[in-house]
Amino acid sequence: MCPIVVVGAKQAAEIIAAARLSHMDVVKVYDDDQSLWGQKIAGVTVVGPLTQAGEDGQRAVLAIDDPRQRQAVAAQLRLPWISVFHPKAILDRYSHVEEGAVVLDGAVIQPGARIGAHVFVGPKASITHDCLIDDYAHISAGVQLAGFVKVGQGARLGEGSVVTPNVRLGMWSYVAPGSVVIRDLNDYAQVMGIPARPIVLPLGGEAGGGYHETHAG
Repeated sequence: MCPIVVVGAKQAAEIIAAARLSHMDVVKVYDDDQSLWGQKIAGVTVVGPLTQAGEDGQRAVLAIDDPRQRQAVAAQLRLPWISVFHPKAILDRYSHVEEGAVVLDGAVIQPGARIGAHVFVGPKASITHDCLIDDYAHISAGVQLAGFVKVGQGARLGEGSVVTPNVRLGMWSYVAPGSVVIRDLNDYAQVMGIPARPIVLPLGGEAGGGYHETHAG
């Protein structure tokens, strides 16, 4: 079995489960939350802060939910990253996935699709032919991407959202769960609804875990 470590605790349980089923041996979890140190997640001990990851030379995978934090930690640590694929995920032989990606149970990646580094693809998500998913994007459970969709760096698609063919989602954009996107989104756009429209925030409000601008292309 291939020994690996998990960096971050928030999504560690589902990634540990997928790794085990793929004959990987998850030996440690690292997280900066001191209250977790010494505790077990899915039977694996949280041993210390993120900066200790990689001291033993094992390859690592990120289990950090927020794309911006995922990018920051990957840049800071510069570890030998490894991808984790649940054995019930379907990856076509003519698709391409960069190192550090996570693809969970029932996800489908079709021919010609390209998945960037440290992309998260949730359970039962469908990435249709010739889609381009840039680094650090977060494709939540049940997302449906039609053919030739382009997802920009760090974009986050909520559970069950749908993107129609040939649409481009800008960098760090946010699509609320259950939305249907039928036109291009600018960088940092935040949208919701059917069809998806810009999110109107209350004074001082915030949506999408830190995605700030609200214009759509």
